[in-house]
Amino acid sequence: EAASQPPGAAEPGRADDDVRALAPGWEVAASAATGPTYYRHTRSGRSTRHASEARLGYPVYWKNASKTCSFLELVHDEPAFRSVQMLMAQTFLSIRTRDRKTRLPMSLQVLRIWRVENSEVWNRYALHRAKLQELAREGGSRLFGCDPPPKTHELLPGEWRKEMKEAANEAFLFHGTSPNGALGISSEGFDLDRAAGTACYGQGIYLS
Repeated sequence: EAASQPPGAAEPGRADDDVRALAPGWEVAASAATGPTYYRHTRSGRSTRHASEARLGYPVYWKNASKTCSFLELVHDEPAFRSVQMLMAQTFLSIRTRDRKTRLPMSLQVLRIWRVENSEVWNRYALHRAKLQELAREGGSRLFGCDPPPKTHELLPGEWRKEMKEAANEAFLFHGTSPNGALGISSEGFDLDRAAGTACYGQGIYLS
């Protein structure tokens, strides 16, 4: 018998339950004869016992990339310091917006970097990203994106860029928020209900 599972559901027959989200079209199944768990792709009929083929993985540069249990860790990312400072320096524009009442800065300096490694939030994100990739494949092209593409893309380190899914128009962007807002996003992800309705273009998640 086969049973579809939602992202993060426990996989039957395993002591170390794998919480990574299933990729679109895959389901967890168990053999009625022998009992061991395997994975089956509903459209193609393909089956495998390797979770890496059926589940959505974490970025290879994550500290917790090999874990199959839930985790949330803020990782001090010193190796990324130079790359992020370069991104800030080469994409920053000293432009006054209506929410800025103080003197305009001429540049921004990175002081410290933490990388958010949150299995639950990543699984939700990766599942939706995979669905966008499926839509792009079915349509025979990539989804509508930015033209020109975000400047951050060409400045990304190669290790980050190779993880990007071009068909889903994935991009590294900046989001400004308060320290408490950053902590909330790191633990729960973006929440549109918390977005201010007084922003320039109305309620939404603003990225640049």
